[in-house]
Amino acid sequence: MWLCYSPKLDAVYCEPCWLFSEERKAKNNWREHGVRDWRGLSKKIKIHENSQQHIFACCIYEKWRHNETIDKNIEEQIRYQSNFWVQVLERILNITLALCKNSLAFRGHRESFDNEYNGNFLTQVQLFAKYDNVIKQVLCMPNGSIKYLSHQIQNEVIHWLATHLKATLTADINSSPFYSIIMDTTQDITKRDQLSQVFRYVKIIKNEKDEATSIEIKEVFLGFTEIYNHTAAGLHEEILNLLEKHHIKISNCRGQGYDGANVMSGIYNGVQALFKKNQPNAMYMHCAAHNLNLVINDAVKCCVEVASFFVMLEDVYSFFGNSINRWDLLSKYTGESQIVDVVINKLDNRFKEMQEVVQLFSCIHPNKLMVMKEREIISCAEAIQRKYSEDITTEFPLQMVMVKSMLHDEISKISSNVNWLTF
Repeated sequence: MWLCYSPKLDAVYCEPCWLFSEERKAKNNWREHGVRDWRGLSKKIKIHENSQQHIFACCIYEKWRHNETIDKNIEEQIRYQSNFWVQVLERILNITLALCKNSLAFRGHRESFDNEYNGNFLTQVQLFAKYDNVIKQVLCMPNGSIKYLSHQIQNEVIHWLATHLKATLTADINSSPFYSIIMDTTQDITKRDQLSQVFRYVKIIKNEKDEATSIEIKEVFLGFTEIYNHTAAGLHEEILNLLEKHHIKISNCRGQGYDGANVMSGIYNGVQALFKKNQPNAMYMHCAAHNLNLVINDAVKCCVEVASFFVMLEDVYSFFGNSINRWDLLSKYTGESQIVDVVINKLDNRFKEMQEVVQLFSCIHPNKLMVMKEREIISCAEAIQRKYSEDITTEFPLQMVMVKSMLHDEISKISSNVNWLTF
């Protein structure tokens, strides 16, 4: 029954017309204000009931009551199109991830499917189309249709993925109890200084019972930022801005690593000294890579024979390498291919020996040590002691068992402290 009464308005009105009438501008008391004139009400009801506007509204009302839409076919088509483009974007995302993961360029010289060499992205799309009906439908669309394959869309997808990845990494850093920063500047191809942002942090691995079992050291790169102020104060301010930009808590910072330049390592006015004023627990460590480079340079320079050898080797290479004829002559009399084979064999043997050593000492890695049983630790430690008996005492197996116990206690302390601070 379409007739309804409103006690508040003291009027009767037509519910279907009130909900679905299309003639909004036309005056209709049955829809807008209701009917309060009770004289001749039966006649008014009969006239309204036979009106075209009322009949149309009632048809729509009945469909609505049975959970049917006004135009079901259009809704199904919209749902199909929505699902179709979700599948298209899913494939585009997978192609983008594959190219980014392997550091491959996206675009070609001519970005057209008519061109044989149209870049890695469009080539992958064409390859998908051979085995996938979704991408095949996209490529069969007429020119001018939306396909989400332009270079603007490629750039937007890369930006979305980079933003999501950076947010995931920063959340991982903030969830760790401690982290350290490693910053250094380098010039790009346009001769502009770029500050690299590297974070190392501790991740506590827990089992199903939420008990700490081991720790994992992770290192992530969050990108470059251009540097305009190269003073210690300018670099320090830029580092603080980066931490604030990534929403990384400075209170968890426990280390900072830079090169040995005075502007970075100065104990009074260097970046490390200024950073310590904000976080006293952030200890400065000279970058290990820079240290190793300095050690190698000093080791070579202090030995005249080694320095002379490398100078002579460089001169010989420059002499023969700058001329194709001289290089062919060298190869003819020295048997270059045989020399290369000998060097490769020696390097292969060296790598095999190094791999054996790494495998032998793998059991003392903290992550592996925490999951090994006591018998396995003793057996592995005894094998190391037997191979290096001149340098390692027979107490080494028991010492490794004690190390595992100490690591477990320290991890439990760190985990409890973090939980207490969170609470």
